[in-house]
Amino acid sequence: MTVLIDLTPVVDGTGPARLLDMITGRSKQVLKDWMNSRGQRFRDRITVVAMDGFAATAPPPARNCPGRGS
Repeated sequence: MTVLIDLTPVVDGTGPARLLDMITGRSKQVLKDWMNSRGQRFRDRITVVAMDGFAATAPPPARNCPGRGS
């Protein structure tokens, strides 16, 4: 299970984090598919990705969010 949370309200000081989604699986492909299903506009607005230490999911966020690191 992969849990995706929007931390924007916490960073902005406007409220608590909010659950974006819970998706079955913890592979690179699961996260990549979820990110791609959101569309380019969504991915372009991502400025920070916080992840647990599960190494299998590490690369996709940066690859799917242009200009957001490596």
